[in-house]
Amino acid sequence: MDSISPADQNQDALVAADHAPLTSPEGWRPSRLHAFGRDWPETNCDLDYWIELVASRGLAPEAMLGFIAAQDFIVDQFSLLVPAKDDLERFYGVTIRPLALYGRFEDHFAAHVRSGGVVVIETDSFYLPDSRGVAYRRRHIQSAIAIAAIDPARRRADYFHNLGFWRLEGDDYDMTVHRPLHLQADEIIPPHAEVIRFEREPLGEAALRAAALERLAWRLSRRPAGDPVAAFAATFPAQLERLAGAGENAFHDWAFHNLRQLGAGFELFGDHLGWLDGGPRFRAARDACKQVSSLAKTLQFQVARAVLGGRTPKTAGLLEQIGAARQAALAGAEAGAANATR
Repeated sequence: MDSISPADQNQDALVAADHAPLTSPEGWRPSRLHAFGRDWPETNCDLDYWIELVASRGLAPEAMLGFIAAQDFIVDQFSLLVPAKDDLERFYGVTIRPLALYGRFEDHFAAHVRSGGVVVIETDSFYLPDSRGVAYRRRHIQSAIAIAAIDPARRRADYFHNLGFWRLEGDDYDMTVHRPLHLQADEIIPPHAEVIRFEREPLGEAALRAAALERLAWRLSRRPAGDPVAAFAATFPAQLERLAGAGENAFHDWAFHNLRQLGAGFELFGDHLGWLDGGPRFRAARDACKQVSSLAKTLQFQVARAVLGGRTPKTAGLLEQIGAARQAALAGAEAGAANATR
């Protein structure tokens, strides 16, 4: 992966989380869950930074993905895929606490990173160089990053976001990690912030699989009573009508909150099942997850070509196929989980 800027080999001034085994952004290699050959290399910022952060510790991000079984469609969007905090704490030994910001934001960030934390903040992708070509210096889009190293004197910070580990510098640093100096404290709303700390021992491999399997069974028992894909299909014509003539940005926003969350979610759910048991127990369910993923990607391409070209998309049967594959994936996961716990 291309880095944003070469990392300085002199790390003396770079404050980093004490226990994080990080390389520089220049040498970063993303998790296999973010490989470019996948149907959906990215899902959303809140899940993607966790995948990279957990992988950076030598732990298995696949373990936390069972929560996707309970994904729902809520009025006009699929639920955003965000890992469950209790799973993160139990599986990986992390604590996640709110961080209050006052005065100079970067002072808080540097202090907490220096003490071993990774600081998560909500921010604007307009100033995130890794979003070049999508949002960087083009669109103001809410996002979240996890800061793992910071050097206030040099105005730079290294952060997890989307597909990997990146560097902020100069003006991008100024607009992201501290309150602009010309604004007073009462002239800006501080961003939401949290501190992640790896304070306890993570579960060992066998215990982690057992715990993840237990949580999967619980998540499956709490999956939506109705069919989220059918609920989405019922709104689909009206959503297409609103997209017609709304422009490329409107289409990308809609696709992100709908087909990407559905398709990427089930691609990752298949990875979760394969990590739990790579043998025959979940094979049919994994195949069905792959079908949901690939069909959702096909549907997104068809809607894009039609909406942006001013035509009606030809989607006959696709939503029904996606719904049937989703049902098969969850039924297979439930059967496999039940067999594993007997």
